[in-house]
Amino acid sequence: MLKQKLKVSLISILASTILLPLFFPIDMPFSFSAADYLASYSKSFLFYAGFGGIFMILIGLPVNFIAGLITKYTAKFTHIANFVIHLLPAILFGGLIFPFSWPDSLPFMAMPAFSAAIFFIVDEILFHKVNLRSHKAKLIFLIPPAAYILFMSPTLITHLQTEIIKAQIDKKGAPVVTATINGQAAPIRSTYCWTNDGEGCVYDTEPFILPRARGIEGLEGEVPFTESPADLTFDFQNSAGEPSCYAYYHDGTKVKKVKIEDLTLKLPDNMPDQLVRFLAEWDTHEKVWFYVGVYEEE
Repeated sequence: MLKQKLKVSLISILASTILLPLFFPIDMPFSFSAADYLASYSKSFLFYAGFGGIFMILIGLPVNFIAGLITKYTAKFTHIANFVIHLLPAILFGGLIFPFSWPDSLPFMAMPAFSAAIFFIVDEILFHKVNLRSHKAKLIFLIPPAAYILFMSPTLITHLQTEIIKAQIDKKGAPVVTATINGQAAPIRSTYCWTNDGEGCVYDTEPFILPRARGIEGLEGEVPFTESPADLTFDFQNSAGEPSCYAYYHDGTKVKKVKIEDLTLKLPDNMPDQLVRFLAEWDTHEKVWFYVGVYEEE
């Protein structure tokens, strides 16, 4: 039995090392050229042969041996028991060593599960001597791609949706902001950001208090200014629906965050001179931020 299990483990490790780079490349090629694919495969192969090989020896080999001991004395459901013994520890291992939030952890659970499925197939053929002439027995070869599809589908679907949204955003361009301040149209210079998950855009939500001695020198033409109180209405052209919009301003005692309803905001009276910060965000994870100045002429 020991020699058989060592043979099973050796073939399984070699097969996993060859197949894992095809299904789970650690470095995607920059182009669709054969040279880039070969370079990507080679890099992934070395990773799985080294780092992955250590875990396949430390975990895959003992699990395979334990599966042999248990199934050797299992009269019924031998193949099902063998399947569960191989796959369950691999899935638990992937979830423990890569404790990411759901569903981000699924691809990392898929790699050991895929390798465990290969161990299971080789074990069924060499140790349990399944009859591959049977059409049902041949179905075991579908287990590795089934594991791939099961664990990778959420990630692949999310990636596809992201690529579709990215293509739509690239085609339409960034939203264009215009403001109407006390009935007068005012152009807005805004900063735009989009990421696939809504994270990673760096922006400030603090208003900027203008020292009286400084005034607004250098800001004319860059930021529209008004006196308080003021009625503001915003319009976002070239946008995918109406955004959620927020204003951040200092009311004289503290900084306030105000949700702008119907893209209309009334700034209160007696506000200190400042640059009021505005943030607009869409369900597509697009973000736009900009300033409107409040300044009282002496």
